[in-house]
Amino acid sequence: MAETVSKEVNIEDPGPIGQRLAREQIQATWFSSLVSAIVAASLGLVGVVIGVYIQTNIENQRRIEEARQRDFDMAISWAASGRIYSLREADLSHRDLSNLDLGADPNQPQSKGADLTAAKMISATLFSTRLVSATLSSADLSGAKLEFADLQGANLMRVNLEGADLFGAKMPGADLRSAKLPHANFQSANLQGANLQGANLQDANLQSTDLQSAELLSTHLLYASLQNANLQGANLQGANLQGANLQNADLRGADLRGADLQEVNWEGARYSNTTRWPTGVTPPFGAIHIEE
Repeated sequence: MAETVSKEVNIEDPGPIGQRLAREQIQATWFSSLVSAIVAASLGLVGVVIGVYIQTNIENQRRIEEARQRDFDMAISWAASGRIYSLREADLSHRDLSNLDLGADPNQPQSKGADLTAAKMISATLFSTRLVSATLSSADLSGAKLEFADLQGANLMRVNLEGADLFGAKMPGADLRSAKLPHANFQSANLQGANLQGANLQDANLQSTDLQSAELLSTHLLYASLQNANLQGANLQGANLQGANLQNADLRGADLRGADLQEVNWEGARYSNTTRWPTGVTPPFGAIHIEE
């Protein structure tokens, strides 16, 4: 019977099997090192990309802030010197422009105020700022504070004043066609003869606001507060007044033909023979007829 001879294979064995195992181990080690190098390089590249992205953002933010500061400095300089130039598309967001004079020259009847077309003035403060005959069409003044600002004759077409505070503002003859004014505060403001055609005043506060002879054709006044408002001679044809509060409002001579008057609060509202109602609508219960 032949004797079985066992032999342990060693990778250090200079024989063919040992050489093959040694090569395989070397290849595995090399492959593992390559994978580790690729992963490390990838992570390093990601880190570089993230670093560049962060640095770029910081740089862009710095440039934006510098541009805002330049716009602000120009506004201050021009207001102080009495010169009015263009501030079109200027970024004055969160800036304090209170009491500045950016309006037309009162000594030159045909002059215009500052040109702030499409300017960004989000949450800016313009307390008592003079903007007579200024151009603010398509400007973004959402959340801005304009208490007692003078906007007489200003061009505010398509302006965004959502949530802005215009308490006591002077705005006779202002052009607010197609303006975005939801949740804005116009309490005690003067909007005599202003043009608000097609404007959105949903949920706006118009308490004690003077809207005498104002143009409110097709204006959205859903759930607006118009208590004690002066609407004498105002044109409200086709306006949406659904759910509005007209308590104690003055509607003498107002034109309400074609208006949506569902769920309006008429308590104490005054009207006269010159008030024009939608077809088929009789003076509502709670309203008071005033002889003229």
